[in-house]
Amino acid sequence: MKSYSTTKRMATIVMALILTLMMSTMAIFATDANSDGYDDSTGQPINTISVPAIPANGAHVSKIVKYNRGHVFNLSFNYAAAPTQVVLTQTWDGTATESTMTQPTSACPAVTISPVNVVVDSNTVYSTDGIRVPKADMSDAELVANTQGVITFGTAPNTGAAAFPHAGVYAYTISEVAGATTGLDGNASGTDKLTYDTETYLMRVYVVNDVNGLAIQNITFRNEDGEKVSRSEVLFENTYIETADALEVKKMVEGSGADMSKQFNFTVNFTAPTLINTMADGSAWNPEAITVTRYDAAGTQVTTPVTVNAQGQASFTLAHDEEMVFSNLPVGAHYIVQETDLAHTGYTPQGVAVQNGQSRTPHTGTRDTDYTSHDTYVGEDANSYTITNTADDITITGLVINNMPIILLAILAVAGVIGYRAMRRKVMAH
Repeated sequence: MKSYSTTKRMATIVMALILTLMMSTMAIFATDANSDGYDDSTGQPINTISVPAIPANGAHVSKIVKYNRGHVFNLSFNYAAAPTQVVLTQTWDGTATESTMTQPTSACPAVTISPVNVVVDSNTVYSTDGIRVPKADMSDAELVANTQGVITFGTAPNTGAAAFPHAGVYAYTISEVAGATTGLDGNASGTDKLTYDTETYLMRVYVVNDVNGLAIQNITFRNEDGEKVSRSEVLFENTYIETADALEVKKMVEGSGADMSKQFNFTVNFTAPTLINTMADGSAWNPEAITVTRYDAAGTQVTTPVTVNAQGQASFTLAHDEEMVFSNLPVGAHYIVQETDLAHTGYTPQGVAVQNGQSRTPHTGTRDTDYTSHDTYVGEDANSYTITNTADDITITGLVINNMPIILLAILAVAGVIGYRAMRRKVMAH
């Protein structure tokens, strides 16, 4: 009897366990045919836990703008969020399982991304929101704006999780919308160039059922290489290049003994901007694309064989009041001017630079010595470098030589008078 009673009790326990397992299994696979987040049989929320919700602005895009200007300018960048797919997710006690059903993209709520407004102030070193801007005397810089471009799901008043129709994984592609590429901020068309980032990110929004309704459980991003990036690292990098005003290298000669017809030897060496290594047309830095124009003393353009080589160097000659003009330079390009073969000429060189419309302190060289300018950059405003050679004044030596015969006759006459008087005194003494 004991054995039968024990067996009966064990059978009862096993049956209870089986029934419990069946009930649990039924609960785990609770049905939600209309995808409203509630069990079709019980009417209770399928998820019974509280989820730390991510707000509507829980993700944003970051913007890096590389540029070569030193003045205030404004640029705005817009973005597109295109839905790709929706994968239904059911959650029970915190465990999420994705079904194989893919919902139409029309089920994705609208996503808006606030424009990133980039403002550069040349008089500020670092602004309070972490944007790096150039100093007033810098030729180029890099601007990083990380605090704008907030991603918002839905429209008010239904934003964030409230914008989604049901639990699931909602996928979007995030990209930058290309706008105008030239003629920005009042620049003449063709004198500046904005290059847009073509990167595309895949954003997945994980929406789950919560005791209070729906909640955004997570937002993930992957770049075009499939690599995961954080919600704050969705980065677009653009480049803004502006063409500088032409550089005029001019020769002047002064002094009463100056030779106005003499051709003086020059070399100019160009280097790319520090941070920007491209031209205004978007191509890579190419010194050979710099155009060279020569003007004579009358201001008339004359033909010249002078070009800038691949190393950024150009050699030429200039006489008094002549100039060589270099165009198609990006703002921030640096240059050094050298004048050679000044030994034993009697000239003292002095250079004066106009850099981005501002005159710099004159740089005086040494008499009879080759001249090298300071490192200077070109800006969007007037740029020039004038080297003035001052010759030694003509001394009286030239006049003495020209009148030497008259002077010798005068000396002989005086000597003759003195000799005659001496002889006369000697005769009278006897």
